[in-house]
Amino acid sequence: SYSLKVNCSYTACYEDTAKVNVANYNVNSTIAYKQSYTYKPTAVTGYSNSGNVSVDWSSVGDKSLSVTYSPIDCTLTVSYTTEVSGYAPSAKSTTVKYGQTASISASNVEGHANPGTYSKRMWSSSESATVNYTANSYTYTVNYVYGTVYAKTSGSTAHSSLTQTTKFQSSYSINSPTVKGHSARTGNVSGKMPAGGGSSTVYYDVNRYKLTITYTGTNRNPSSYSGEYYYEQGYDIASPQVPTYERDYAKISGTMGAGNVNKTVTYSAI
Repeated sequence: SYSLKVNCSYTACYEDTAKVNVANYNVNSTIAYKQSYTYKPTAVTGYSNSGNVSVDWSSVGDKSLSVTYSPIDCTLTVSYTTEVSGYAPSAKSTTVKYGQTASISASNVEGHANPGTYSKRMWSSSESATVNYTANSYTYTVNYVYGTVYAKTSGSTAHSSLTQTTKFQSSYSINSPTVKGHSARTGNVSGKMPAGGGSSTVYYDVNRYKLTITYTGTNRNPSSYSGEYYYEQGYDIASPQVPTYERDYAKISGTMGAGNVNKTVTYSAI
């Protein structure tokens, strides 16, 4: 008879707590000459082994067999979703040894906060996870300036800016404010919030208003006067003279306000 030894060794896992005491599977035995013997390694979770080993009778003497255990490959796959549909990046995978920590960093996605790195200690050959991106909030700003002007300065501020904050790709809608004596070229600015927010400019053009003067009190009244003036533009209209009549206003003058103006000149016989 001859002695037989089966020595079991392992490739260290990432951390001591994951190591397997495969020495427990060592074999010390005796076998008779040409007695057949095959060692079938014990299955160990998370480890592969070098397979069955058999006695080799190519020589006479004591026999020594060896089996090696190695940690298996473990693959982590991370899938991604985004708050705003259509922006999710492709899934990512990485492979580490059994017991190691797998880490996958998320890519930057337009309009969304980066969720960072997903990490997981691997205790099976394949694991998966889903990570969600949250949409960022941004601010849209509308500036208001004078365009075509009379008494104002073109390009100067017509109204303080208005803002609206909402999430990426959500709707924003900002109504143009009222500016006395002027009309906005755009009554409303709206759209979908872009990444990073945005801004635009609304121009206000000066309005024209109608001045109407009616002449009355005679049997031959002068024709009425009608003219248009810009907001804040001055006007000075002499009242026509009518023989043998006197006027209550020798002229109509003033500065055009934000609206049509109607005046009456009355004549009285002298």
